[in-house]
Amino acid sequence: MRSYASALLETIPEEKTGDMIEVLKVLAAAFEDEQFTDAIFNPTTGANQKADLLKAVVDMADGDFPQLKRLIDIVVEKGREAIMYDLSRIFESLAYNKARISKAYVLTAGEMDKDQKNTLKKLLEKKLHRPVEMETNVEKSLLGGVRVFADDQELDLSAQGQLERLSKQMISEER
Repeated sequence: MRSYASALLETIPEEKTGDMIEVLKVLAAAFEDEQFTDAIFNPTTGANQKADLLKAVVDMADGDFPQLKRLIDIVVEKGREAIMYDLSRIFESLAYNKARISKAYVLTAGEMDKDQKNTLKKLLEKKLHRPVEMETNVEKSLLGGVRVFADDQELDLSAQGQLERLSKQMISEER
């Protein structure tokens, strides 16, 4: 999937990168619609129909990107249309990396206030040695703490992650 995102990034002008990110986000959001995914993953839906559905979403997002439409044809031909859901996140990460900016996705157990966000952002910038753009989302299943995804790295400081690490440690010590 990374190779598809990388190839797509290389085929568009740098000034169009932001537009492509937005179009890919709309495409990813389409996969959250049950009717859309039912149609895309239905075994009776032909490859041309699947490609047309994906391209229609691109058109609705005002995406004048023939490169993306060619990529859709290739992906559907190979039966890998499911990767289109994650393509936006990977493309965005690669685009930010190319611009020497880290994109951090932060999952928290509860809402963070402005000071907490600023503190976390500064810590991430220090650790990653570059500017960071941060996107935060609340994930109730974390029970507490945060999980950070940035530059192909994961930092799991959630209560759930700590419990899992403790459990693995205890099991390995018993052996």
